[in-house]
Amino acid sequence: MASKEAIMCIRVTEESIFVAGCESNIRAYDIETGDTKLYEGHKGWIYDLQVHEERLYSACDDSIVIIWDVESCRMLYKLVGHENGVTSIAFAFNDIYTGSFDHHVFCWDYPEIIDRVEEKEMMRAEDIETRQFETYWKV
Repeated sequence: MASKEAIMCIRVTEESIFVAGCESNIRAYDIETGDTKLYEGHKGWIYDLQVHEERLYSACDDSIVIIWDVESCRMLYKLVGHENGVTSIAFAFNDIYTGSFDHHVFCWDYPEIIDRVEEKEMMRAEDIETRQFETYWKV
């Protein structure tokens, strides 16, 4: 069984099958080993999944698009702006397009979003390093 609830979308890459739908989690199945990964963070049904440049993008009924790290299952960034559930994601012309129940299509500047993701990741890494240093000195 691929999901506990009805499946709304699947995406297949060379390594994995991503499954989501009428629950707030995304499951990824390794094609070779059958191992499962779980992506948790949404608060509603997931309507669309896209995989682009080693990142997973999920569109959800909670009106948010989440960008995930495929390997670690970590949430990297949230695209917030729609007033209702996001139903679709597409990549074209170096942009991200999202469609929603709010009757709007948003165009997100892909390079700007990736810059934000990478900046947030650098800040996270520096925070972890600082905390390790503080812990070392307290000991």
